[in-house]
Amino acid sequence: METKEMLTIQEIEQLCQAYLDCHLSLLQEKELELLLLCTDHTTPIISETRSLMGLTTLMAHPKAKAITKTKWRLFKYAGIAACVAMIAISGIYYFMNLQSAVHEHDVYVNVDGKELTGYVAQSVINDTEEETMNMFRDIIKDAENEQRLSEQYINSIIE
Repeated sequence: METKEMLTIQEIEQLCQAYLDCHLSLLQEKELELLLLCTDHTTPIISETRSLMGLTTLMAHPKAKAITKTKWRLFKYAGIAACVAMIAISGIYYFMNLQSAVHEHDVYVNVDGKELTGYVAQSVINDTEEETMNMFRDIIKDAENEQRLSEQYINSIIE
């Protein structure tokens, strides 16, 4: 499902029926939304799905023609790239702040009501940082898996 030309009217109708039967995830619904904005096909089920998604008023807007000419895949990759860039920028900023000199009196942390200072506090910060970065990696993996599963599910509906 790389471009709108690859889908037939019947395949789009199958996706619309899956939406109406509440068998799509949120990500799959957004992809169907973009597909319906990009396609020129109109049948009763496609029109009903557009109406339920609130796309009929959007398509009537004068700028909708520019949206229909854009491939839906561009939006998906732009969103993924923005998330990865945001995480990378946050990580770089965090690491740059840690690179500054650590002095015994500069660093302190409260852990369970106890104030820790110096290198002990820095050790707690480093451990927390590692946990945070692992969490970011898990979030990225989950997003990639959700995207892959979404594409597989939509392809299985189409086939």
